[in-house]
Amino acid sequence: MQDVEELMMSDLINYTNLGIGKIINSNLIDENDIQILSKNANALAHIYLSKQIYRTETEMRYSVLNTVKFPNVDARYWQSVRECDLFFKHLLQDSITFEELEAKLELKHIELCDIKESKKKNAYVRLKNCEIKRLQFEVIDLKLHAKDRVREIKLWLKIMEECIKDKPKLNIHNVDEHQLESYRLRFEQEVKIALASNNESLYKSASMHLEGMK
Repeated sequence: MQDVEELMMSDLINYTNLGIGKIINSNLIDENDIQILSKNANALAHIYLSKQIYRTETEMRYSVLNTVKFPNVDARYWQSVRECDLFFKHLLQDSITFEELEAKLELKHIELCDIKESKKKNAYVRLKNCEIKRLQFEVIDLKLHAKDRVREIKLWLKIMEECIKDKPKLNIHNVDEHQLESYRLRFEQEVKIALASNNESLYKSASMHLEGMK
């Protein structure tokens, strides 16, 4: 598994450097800008590979699973289920997109080989090479996103395991079982926050929900 990951990272680095080289060689920018990119090529490659794509563990635990909306273990568990399921669905969709991109790349290479001799040949070759490069970068970008999706899925699964450990009798089969208590706790907290912050709309909404539950 480690070997596969190392190969993928090597592939990513190669394409990152290729991208910087493509910009420099495209005549899109002037000589001064070329020097800036060339001088900072390693930093730009590092940024591309290490930038944040999806949420950090801190964001997942303290922003998504905030204690007002999800006031108990049950609520945090089931929200983690929703988040994990969403990311897994997107990963499945990404896998289909990845297969489509690879098929398009294969066709573009075939089309490149099939270009006939003519006055327009050089232009057609350049155009086809650009199409290939664009697809190659789409593939590599999709790999980065897929890798980060797996990272977040792994963290949601970890949080779900922690919830079950904190409450061994947690019902992992029926989401509705906890909701009456969870929503009551949530709306009570929202009423307190609304009173403390003089938030009329929040108070009206939360108190209305509490009255409905009663």
